[in-house]
Amino acid sequence: MSRSKILVVDDQILNIRLIERKLEMIDMDVVSCTNGPEAIRLATQERPDVILLDIMMTGMNGIEVCQALKKAEETREIPVIFLTALGTREQKVHGLEAGAADYVTKPFDLDETVARIRTQLRIVEEHRENIKLTRQLEQSRRQSAIMHLTEGIAHNINNLLGVMLGYVNLLQMNSGKPDRVLNACGKLEHAIQRVTRIVQQLQVIGQFKSLQKQPTELARILKGAVARFHGSSNTSTKVDVRSDFEDDMEFFTNRELMEVCIERLLQNAYESYFANDADTNPKIGEIILESKEVEFEGAPHVQVRVMDRGKGIDEKIRDSIFDPFVSSSSVIGKGMGLTIARHSVSCLGGTIEVIDREDGGTQAVALFPLEHGPGGENEA
Repeated sequence: MSRSKILVVDDQILNIRLIERKLEMIDMDVVSCTNGPEAIRLATQERPDVILLDIMMTGMNGIEVCQALKKAEETREIPVIFLTALGTREQKVHGLEAGAADYVTKPFDLDETVARIRTQLRIVEEHRENIKLTRQLEQSRRQSAIMHLTEGIAHNINNLLGVMLGYVNLLQMNSGKPDRVLNACGKLEHAIQRVTRIVQQLQVIGQFKSLQKQPTELARILKGAVARFHGSSNTSTKVDVRSDFEDDMEFFTNRELMEVCIERLLQNAYESYFANDADTNPKIGEIILESKEVEFEGAPHVQVRVMDRGKGIDEKIRDSIFDPFVSSSSVIGKGMGLTIARHSVSCLGGTIEVIDREDGGTQAVALFPLEHGPGGENEA
């Protein structure tokens, strides 16, 4: 087990020596200095586990040092324990507000100081363990999702290949019957198109991580998404587009990725009007595409809502609606649309949910960061 490293900062050399001796006796490594700028340099260079920091130093005082450490990404997570002769409640609160984790009042007791250091070391270790467990959980979830996706792909493509082979056999058996050959060819083509669609959907999932955001008009994105929907669904179904934004409102996003997301949500709304998989002439009701600005977690976002009055969310899939190949349809090859929509929103730093609509139907609500600069800067 590695030894803990403590940075001691005090403009009184005697205090440093007392603390150094005590900590070295219990197998802790110590680095020390007597002023603020040197403390910042050592904290950045040595990356100590805990910093003991005197408040009342000449020049740059402890409060200023602590504030500087908490602003720097390299040092903001290092716990700071103030050494202070300031005894009032207001002064101690001021120190804690600067970012300190604890304080020891001078004249300090060495055993109490060690106990407070060990407490912070335990917290640091628990924090690191929590980060490790969180990463392991994320990795496990990714592996589980990949396994689930792979199984779904294999199952769907295997089924479609079986269908295609069946129609090939029909072609061979009916080579002298043109009508039956033509019918089998049509169905074979349909099965091939479904395999192609699965492959295209997988390409969508895999290709967007590296794409850059560019200034784009939201109106063009909405128009493009509707055009994509009409093309992929082979329908001219009306989409009622409503936006609170001006037509020339621009923000930084990835146009293609956002269009793909909205197109999938429109497709999901359209399919909600099909009574079943054999329904070839459904009565399509309203499909509304709405956009407006909302606040989410203290930052402006573009909210996009796609609403329908279809059959609503199937209770059997409510809790797994975004999982790949989960669908209320039994048609082979369906069930990737919402998976792709969630993936697209996630790549853009947003969120998505699909919920019931009041008085029937479904609404998909996606939030996209409303950024007006390449680094995420927003206009005042």
